[in-house]
Amino acid sequence: TPGATSGAPPKGGAPRGVFPRTMQFQSQKVGASGQEIGSDLLFGRRMGFSGTPNNLLPEELGPCDYAPLTDGAMLHVLTSPSVVGESQALPDDWSVGALLARVATSEPPLHALVDTGALVTGLSNLEAATRLLELGLRHVEGCVFMDASGSKMILLRDGWRLLKLEQCGLPPAKRFSFYDQVHTTGIDIPQPAAAVAALTLGKDMTFRDYSQGAYRMRGIGKGQTVVLLAPPEVLSLVRAHVALGAGRAEDEAAESPSAQEALHNIAAWLHVNSMRSETMQFNLLCEQSVRNVFRKRAFRLLVEARAKVGTKGEDGPTRAALDVFRDQIDLSIAPALGGGGLDLAGTIAELAVAHRDFIVSDEEKAAVAGIQQKLASANKQSESSAEAVEEAAFGGEQEQEQEQQEEEQPEEQEDQAPAVPEEFMFDVEGVALDPDVMKFASSASKGGGGKRGMIFSEERGRYIKPILPRGRVRKLAVDATMRTAAPYQKKRREKANAQAEESGDRSKLKNVYIEGSDVRAKKMARKAGSLVLFVVDASGSMALNRMNAAKGAAIGLLSEAYQSRDKIALITFQGDFAQVVLPPTRSIAMAKNRLERMPCGGGSPLAH
Repeated sequence: TPGATSGAPPKGGAPRGVFPRTMQFQSQKVGASGQEIGSDLLFGRRMGFSGTPNNLLPEELGPCDYAPLTDGAMLHVLTSPSVVGESQALPDDWSVGALLARVATSEPPLHALVDTGALVTGLSNLEAATRLLELGLRHVEGCVFMDASGSKMILLRDGWRLLKLEQCGLPPAKRFSFYDQVHTTGIDIPQPAAAVAALTLGKDMTFRDYSQGAYRMRGIGKGQTVVLLAPPEVLSLVRAHVALGAGRAEDEAAESPSAQEALHNIAAWLHVNSMRSETMQFNLLCEQSVRNVFRKRAFRLLVEARAKVGTKGEDGPTRAALDVFRDQIDLSIAPALGGGGLDLAGTIAELAVAHRDFIVSDEEKAAVAGIQQKLASANKQSESSAEAVEEAAFGGEQEQEQEQQEEEQPEEQEDQAPAVPEEFMFDVEGVALDPDVMKFASSASKGGGGKRGMIFSEERGRYIKPILPRGRVRKLAVDATMRTAAPYQKKRREKANAQAEESGDRSKLKNVYIEGSDVRAKKMARKAGSLVLFVVDASGSMALNRMNAAKGAAIGLLSEAYQSRDKIALITFQGDFAQVVLPPTRSIAMAKNRLERMPCGGGSPLAH
């Protein structure tokens, strides 16, 4: 029945009423973001303070002013073995109960559990505090935690009474503190001068999460210390990222690093996670910043015309300004957050065009252009960094392969008489390359930039977003199709039931009803490469001047083919015929084998 929340499911499917109950939605909503507070939309002067700041701020706040040496001091403390104990791996079959038992029975005893890794799940804070006291913590008389309203509460062992912290009268040494993941930032609970806290690590943590959690111990590095608790999967991620950063396989990493190295490795991994997280935040900030430009003008128009809103006197500009703050609900959302830089750049361009009536002044236009330029610059730097990483990772393998090929090649013979024979050979890398040839080949390989590096289709590549199908659906976007169909299930089910009652045939009833208009296809994207084709005159008169340069250019460009996905081909013509000496390839070994002893000579092709 509609609205049912319990009971056995009917035969053939899930409980009825699930879709109507869980998929209720409005067609539009009023949207807002931190831009309203950070910009001058509401307040003329704004100031902000943070213990772990960064520059991901609204444009109008300007750059962040960092306190000198703070970040360095924090990093020094959190990588010091005298402050942060060696990370302790939880067993492979660890559970929340086992984690709490380990904390409650730890020797020497602990005074706090800071769950920055969000490992304590499935329990309320009160339940976690109760479990800790039941499992151990014999050195304390109560457990402090935050309730749903953010108030500091304490559960006393004596009578299992629940009080506000300030009412308990217990000194810090006689109480234990549990910081759930939500409250590992901005919460202060006094701790003993020599307190030891357990801090958990999770797979999605950043260095900010780590430092905020550790500094719940306000005397850290001044007598207070922490020990780290991590699932084996997290420690495996740390080892894998450290090995990748060092350009080696994971199994080549040191099995037992020193305590100092282990803390450095954890900090490095957390910084990598921070960069990944801040990239997503930066993309969202760019979109919000552009929206803020036209939202400010729309807001001021609404303030001036506030008497008209919702009345018969409401005119077109007023309704348009009101629509700026309404976000239409789009059920065909992308399967991943953020998306590529090109997609975001296109979204921002579309926003600017759609709201051009509210981007009027030169200052507003310059603000939008500045944000677009910042995004383009960030995307360019990101692409360069990715190419550098790929090149570093591939460099060792390529160098080894080239050394092996050189060892297999016979020693070069000394130059013979300068007379040009009827047919002769050139080695692949016999002379210095002509810079003009390499400049031309490199420019041909790079192409025109922009979207040339991606091929979009409905058949091959990585799934980036759902689209309305054009013709036959090659790859069905099941997620988007289900999201599109979900809001209409109640009406379709009622219609189907009514038809079944009229016909008396209930065999065609379904759990989910999908119509043609619901179907969404997958839009796929894959990287594209270029084909650089060398067509070389191999006749005797030209070979001495050009053949070595063409061969060397082909080998040089193939060295970059791994990261650019380009292919190289070589066609020679001499006398009255032409031949494909090197078919399109990215293989350096194949290219050397084909080009190493390529015959040249014969008459000029122009004579034929």
